[in-house]
Amino acid sequence: MVRAVGDLNLESRWLWCVAHRLHLTVTKALGFWIKKSGDESICIDEADSTDDHEEEMLDCDSLQSLDGMEISDECDMDESEMEELIENSNNECEFMDLNDDEIIDNWTEHVTESHVDIAPDQDIINILINKCRGLISIRKRSTIITSYFNAERKKLRIKKNLCQDVKSRWNSTFCMIDSFLVLREVIERLLNSKHHLHLESKTITKLAELELTSDDWTILSQLHFVLQPSFHATKVMLGRQYPSFGFAFYVLMRLKGFLQDHPKKENSIAKRLKQLLLTKLLFYFESDKEQLYLLKVSGL
Repeated sequence: MVRAVGDLNLESRWLWCVAHRLHLTVTKALGFWIKKSGDESICIDEADSTDDHEEEMLDCDSLQSLDGMEISDECDMDESEMEELIENSNNECEFMDLNDDEIIDNWTEHVTESHVDIAPDQDIINILINKCRGLISIRKRSTIITSYFNAERKKLRIKKNLCQDVKSRWNSTFCMIDSFLVLREVIERLLNSKHHLHLESKTITKLAELELTSDDWTILSQLHFVLQPSFHATKVMLGRQYPSFGFAFYVLMRLKGFLQDHPKKENSIAKRLKQLLLTKLLFYFESDKEQLYLLKVSGL
């Protein structure tokens, strides 16, 4: 690769990894992995701890379904783009049950974890995403909750399971959000039935703390809508069967156009989310004029 760049006489010793910069754009804009001092957010590790005589870890449950990812109707992509996204999205959701250290690269570096100067919208998103992670964790560690959850999925004929996200792939967070929207009815049934499942009092308390409000579901829906084009763009840039750098500029301009577009009837939450993403997109892709020029030239 280094030799190829030299042979092209581009007057540059390096080229951006566009997919990595998209990863940083999303994670830093929305604060998916911000850690708060004093455990202000819901602690997943605490939610994981359960009494041995009631709960146990189910290794088999970590083998979650890899069926095609279902996409909600919020995104106004055209039909052909939607079909392509659904057809190829399995590759992105394969990270759902991986630990960070199972992916050997440096994509966890520079992901914002500090709560200093956190924006109000980032704080709301961070609390909500940690609720989702906590629900996934407690479901996986409770035999009673797992059995109930799977039984309800079967009743509703939903093959999709909850997806765990990882810090090294922002797309896994999108897959987690998507799985929650698909399984909303199942999750609400679980939370409404927590007092009838013969769970210990502390487990019931944890479920109550993790309960998703109507506002939470609205934010998840708007996150899904706003992030879907970024999901699609990242998927394109991670393609292995073709050189992706050549059309990176086109993909980024499409994404930028989406984030700058604000229809009159657009949800106010979506507008704020778009602004957060646009600010980071401009920083990561338009602050370095030399690399931006290379992107433009490569697309000719």
